Amino acid sequence: MKFKHSSLILGVFGLAAVAGCEDPVTEFDIDWPVPVIESFSPQRDTVENQLTIVGQHFSKIAAIRIGGTRVAEDNIVSQSETELVVQIPRVLTAGPIEVENLYEKVAMSEGSFTPIYPPTTVGSFPVSFPSGSRFKVAGENMDFVNRVTVNGTDALIATATSTQLVVDTKDLVLVVGEEVSVQLFAYGDISNAVGTIMVDEVQTLPPGSNPVFLGDFEDGSNRFTAWTGSPLAGRPESQVNGGNGVSVYENGGGSFYQSVTIADITDISGWGPYFGEVYFGDKTGIAGLDTIDVSQFRDPHVSFLVNTGSNAAQFAMEIYESEKFANWSDLIATNGEWQWVSLPFGPEINLQQWGSNGWDADAADGELDYSAIRYVQLGMGVASVADNGFASWEANIDRVMITDGPVNSPANGDVPTVSVLWDFEDGVNDWVPGTWQSDVSSSAQINGGDATAPNGSNFLQVTADVASGGWNWYGNLEKSVSVDLGEYLNPHISFYVNNYGKDQQFEAQIFDALGGSWGTNFVAPAYDGWQIITLNLNTASWGNWGAETDAPDLSGLTLFKLGFNSNFASDGETVEIGVDYLVVTDGRIEMIAPPKMTDHIVEVADF
Repeated sequence: MKFKHSSLILGVFGLAAVAGCEDPVTEFDIDWPVPVIESFSPQRDTVENQLTIVGQHFSKIAAIRIGGTRVAEDNIVSQSETELVVQIPRVLTAGPIEVENLYEKVAMSEGSFTPIYPPTTVGSFPVSFPSGSRFKVAGENMDFVNRVTVNGTDALIATATSTQLVVDTKDLVLVVGEEVSVQLFAYGDISNAVGTIMVDEVQTLPPGSNPVFLGDFEDGSNRFTAWTGSPLAGRPESQVNGGNGVSVYENGGGSFYQSVTIADITDISGWGPYFGEVYFGDKTGIAGLDTIDVSQFRDPHVSFLVNTGSNAAQFAMEIYESEKFANWSDLIATNGEWQWVSLPFGPEINLQQWGSNGWDADAADGELDYSAIRYVQLGMGVASVADNGFASWEANIDRVMITDGPVNSPANGDVPTVSVLWDFEDGVNDWVPGTWQSDVSSSAQINGGDATAPNGSNFLQVTADVASGGWNWYGNLEKSVSVDLGEYLNPHISFYVNNYGKDQQFEAQIFDALGGSWGTNFVAPAYDGWQIITLNLNTASWGNWGAETDAPDLSGLTLFKLGFNSNFASDGETVEIGVDYLVVTDGRIEMIAPPKMTDHIVEVADF
């Protein structure tokens, strides 16, 4: 079985795609007067107060900057030929005032403005946090915090709002079971700046493990909204299940999908225009409505199924909190097959900014607040589809969600998995019973019990007779391997499990590229039927089970064991567990499965 990894590298397309790629103009045909700054006042004041700039030639202004920080258009209070009144940005550094006109002519003040920051008050530190994960600190004016140290080492500030700071410890070396000292530093005065937090083992199912499900069109509604100002207004056609010869996605796609088409785009050359969108979330701007929080995600993606029939499509992904952050996807042509597409929008992605509505009184600071996303939008435009020789624009979409990492699917074609550890199609039973202890006796067979294989024809059924419950590794699957992971950024081990409605404790042991032994444990939660467990090798809480290094070398694997544990079993109980299709993949996986399975995927990326 093969996978096609459909995490698309986002192309950066903007007005430059329309205007060409000429160098910025430094000489002007229009001799427009250069702005002149004569004075500004006050020269020192509290952020978010008003500042007045006096001068000349302020009629055609493109940008105002204070200390290098741009003043949002919504924060320009008044403007005349000789005077500008602006609201001071909430977060900025000291520096001169700059006024730039539409012809890139810039005036700079002789003096500098110095911001005054209200005090920051830290309300509370968390009691504990999982090693290598993120923690939140609550308080007032927390977005004024500009540095955080953990045991004296700088930690990454992931996001900050006026009431909450999110700190990422993924690059820090921490010891589970020990307290760390956390200190915050701010632009202004700060109180209660030092706290101690206990470092825990990584949680079984941490925030961010499971996808944020946005929509699947199962209500039968047509969610497409046409842009009436588009040059293509009136040409897009949209309906539910409107793809030409396109059936619903067989493996959990339900009964409905969204279709959008433009039958003929042969009259369009160059970069084609935007014409509409499908969005999920809140576009009202009403305070207090629910927002989407993915602040705990390490690698957020907008993931969705798409089938372009015999045509092609291109999407403008838009993430909105109080500003619009967006990028165009690459061209998508699926040749009549359903494929997963994953579009990244993490902090390292160079997203474009497409404006601001100023919702939630959030300053237009150019930073995406991952804890307060208002809506996610899949915008649609002809873009480069016509230029690539396609006569029609077509997109059939389904199962839109936000995932922590890209989604892979074996239905997608010709990129193989990194390694198939077990699929049991050869009929070989590799079960090793735990003869070293007498509390549990176990056995395994191919295709035992009442279940049917979720993948192929065979699966492994394990039966354990538990004399005494509790923490007992009572058997395992074991295989020596030679898996090169050096070129993969996000390796996972994924498999099917059927625990017949009862929690099941697993233990995983790996031998890394250097031969060091590392282990961890995780839980497959109770579920009546097959589910998918996906273990993120990068973020798992690996314990040193016989290695000479401080952390596993995941450039390769030389041995893998999947251990079964009776932690949740009662005395005298007989436990039945089915497993199938254990594979190593680069990124999160969605496997072919009976329809009910695809709604139950558990990622134990941290535990």
